Amino acid sequence: MKKFFLLIIILLLIVFGVGWFALPKMVENGLESYLAEKVPSEKMEVKMDLQNPLLLLAGTVSHIRADGSRVALDPLTYDRLTIDLHNVKFNMRKLLADHRFEPESIGGGTLGATLTAADLQTYLQGHVDNIDNLQVKIDDRQINVTGNVDLAGLLSGTVLVSGEPLLYDNVLQIRPTDLKFNNMGFAGVTTNFMKPIKVYDFRDFPWPVTANKVELSNHSVVMTALVR
Repeated sequence: MKKFFLLIIILLLIVFGVGWFALPKMVENGLESYLAEKVPSEKMEVKMDLQNPLLLLAGTVSHIRADGSRVALDPLTYDRLTIDLHNVKFNMRKLLADHRFEPESIGGGTLGATLTAADLQTYLQGHVDNIDNLQVKIDDRQINVTGNVDLAGLLSGTVLVSGEPLLYDNVLQIRPTDLKFNNMGFAGVTTNFMKPIKVYDFRDFPWPVTANKVELSNHSVVMTALVR
């Protein structure tokens, strides 16, 4: 009987040893591979807090954070993306058998994304027609888009469109607030004729999120979203 209990204790120590040391690294590696597939980036670092080994063995990560740089989410490239997730349930059998991390549910979390003026400019150059030499500058108050226009040889010059970022129906947009042509302003034109420019639809994110804040900071558009 003593040998039986000793064997049980040894098995429990082995299980806890795997839980404390080997399994967390396996989960981290699996998450890195999963994120590399879902949110391709130049660099992605995954950091997992000290976990309860029993929860891990049951297929639950209580908290994990990922920081990515130069993240490609069609049609944009974000300079930085941070992902903070809680109570992520995953398929343990898949992880052990196939070394593949497969989330089954996410208890919640937050997402942070930074879009630089240069990356916004690259996007707009491919999505805004009739403006040549399009340039984007961002300050703490507004987004300024400048370029050259030539309307069938009848009208040509330099256009400046100023706008502000907003979130509407889970979509990041730029709402024009001012328009100048050859340094001449057109009062009311932006409100009556110019529609918001769609930039990114957060419904296209790899898992369900709801964007809840956008601001201009350090010459970039900075957004946060809640993971559902």
